[in-house]
Amino acid sequence: MDSDGSALKQACTDIDTSRLGAICITHQRETFVPVDKNGIPLRNGIVWMDERCQPLLPSLEQSLGKETFHRTTGKPLSVNLSIGKIAWLRQYEPDVFVRTARYLDVHAYIVYHLTGKYSTGWDVQIRPVYLI
Repeated sequence: MDSDGSALKQACTDIDTSRLGAICITHQRETFVPVDKNGIPLRNGIVWMDERCQPLLPSLEQSLGKETFHRTTGKPLSVNLSIGKIAWLRQYEPDVFVRTARYLDVHAYIVYHLTGKYSTGWDVQIRPVYLI
């Protein structure tokens, strides 16, 4: 996170920070990084459009219920959602899965490192979490 913090500091050197009222942070869909209990990344993040979990979707549909998942989340189960990637981590990187305390989207990761608090956008917060 040092490079991100340095980039923000550098950007602020060219402006009068007394005029700065807020910084807006956004994220790109469901790109996330698994972190440990101290907020330290356990691996590189996984971008939302990564399709590595495609082979796991049929078993997720069966265990979660395809229609139930769609009705509950408002989204059809697809490779773009975090749940498939988390299932992939559980199967292929079990050490990372077990050590993960939180899955942070880009917004939450940056906010945590800037403020020490966990927070993310409403669109991510309102999605139900399935335990897989």
